[in-house]
Amino acid sequence: MLTKEELLKVEGGINISAALINSIARIGGIILEFGRTVGTTIIRLKTGKICKL
Repeated sequence: MLTKEELLKVEGGINISAALINSIARIGGIILEFGRTVGTTIIRLKTGKICKL
């Protein structure tokens, strides 16, 4: 058994910061946009159509 003083000194666990969550969200957005770009390119190559704005 640990004493009260030893228990107060125990450190650990996962510390998730807002910066980490923001980074994960940005990476997810980049992957999603990359997937959309690849998908659009595949469709354009198959159909031969290009969307003009």
